[in-house]
Amino acid sequence: MLLSEEYCCQFLALEGEIGMGNRQDLTKGSILKCLVTIAVPIIGTQLMQMLYNLTDLFWLGRYGGEGSSLGADMVAASGTAGMFLWFANGLMMIGNLGANIGGSHALGRGDQEEARRYSQHALFMAACLGVLTSVLYLLFRQPLIGFFQIQEQHVVDAAVTYLSIVALGIPFTYITSVVSGTFHAAGNSRTPFVINAAGLVGNMVLDPVLILYADMGVAGAAIATIAAQILVALLSLAALCLPRTRPLGSYSLRGFTVDWRKVRQIVRWSLPVCLETMFFSSLSMIISRFISAYSVQAISVFKVGNQIESLSWLMAKAFSSAMTAFVGQNYGAGQAERIARGHRSSTFVMLAWGAIVTLLMVFAGQQIFYFLLPNAAVAPLGADYLKILAICQIPAMLEGVGSGTFQGSGNTLPSSLTSILCNLARVGLAYAMSLTPLGLYGLWLGVTLGAVARGLLTYFWSCLLVRNIQRKAIA
Repeated sequence: MLLSEEYCCQFLALEGEIGMGNRQDLTKGSILKCLVTIAVPIIGTQLMQMLYNLTDLFWLGRYGGEGSSLGADMVAASGTAGMFLWFANGLMMIGNLGANIGGSHALGRGDQEEARRYSQHALFMAACLGVLTSVLYLLFRQPLIGFFQIQEQHVVDAAVTYLSIVALGIPFTYITSVVSGTFHAAGNSRTPFVINAAGLVGNMVLDPVLILYADMGVAGAAIATIAAQILVALLSLAALCLPRTRPLGSYSLRGFTVDWRKVRQIVRWSLPVCLETMFFSSLSMIISRFISAYSVQAISVFKVGNQIESLSWLMAKAFSSAMTAFVGQNYGAGQAERIARGHRSSTFVMLAWGAIVTLLMVFAGQQIFYFLLPNAAVAPLGADYLKILAICQIPAMLEGVGSGTFQGSGNTLPSSLTSILCNLARVGLAYAMSLTPLGLYGLWLGVTLGAVARGLLTYFWSCLLVRNIQRKAIA
């Protein structure tokens, strides 16, 4: 699909009407207002991503008719293949953080040209990594799905089909991520929100048509997904370059030459987070393999439960991105006290949201689960899983505050190290508890307790970081 510049201008003009401008100075004004102004559109964007996944899940769960086991099998297939997309998100963070951290630090110093150069290098790196990842997934799709040792061959075939199609969209998601990081660094999170809204609408329209009416099942879900990803990537690039929406002035890759010093700096910033995400997803794959030994229904419960949990961790991710931009600009400007106050404000907001999600999971878990996957045989198991997940929701929200603070300061190693070590421990704990009479429930409980430890350690370490920044400012 090719979009004319005139169409892009007309669509993106919405941002000019509802937005706050192409850039925001986060070193001045009300701290809570700054954080909320950035976070709310990011939350909206993250909810869009959650709705992408839930839309696929909603319609796949109804494939074959209400209550049919075929729907649960297709959910399990897409969830299995989706684990590798999660793994690919690790490499995606290289471009995103390069544009976000480099851009926010440069803008905090008032150097727009430097921010633009970091964004250009991040975009170049993301395009290269996206194509490489896509090719590798296409070449090795069969052995990758085979890792999970799923016994039902029709589920394996569906998972391979899904991965084969969605792999084609990986370069587009990488490019979109860099553009979003560039806008977030400039304090403008509404433009990415508007653009992602267009992609969501496209996905919501295509999903039922392709999954049910065209009877394409997981192939239809995958095609709808990459069509939306291509649309979002094209609109994002247009927003980055067109005069009405661009956040960093004139933007072009003409005459671009690689500055390897900037490449190395981007890698230094992003490598810990990249490895953290890839390690986390790898361990989750191992846990999924443990779960597959119980039943395909257990896999579908794991898939649906994780999407419901998105209510908290996507919110945590949104505030983490807001904190990255806020801390980044104020770090560049030497505003230590403002960083500390922003850290406290985010903590209160995240505690409140974590409590709300916890209550929903405990008291309305089965109803929410059945709405997404209308299978009476699976819903009670899903409700039990959500009650176990409820234990870690508040720590997960605090982890978002902590990781965003570390990323904004450019010191990404502590939070990533904490995550890697805790995730490694949670796999061992999950396996050990699965050998007790608790069985599958013990496995899930071990995973949850590991998440509690990761969230609390990351948050309290970030408190020490904030105090250290304050001490250096006084000295």
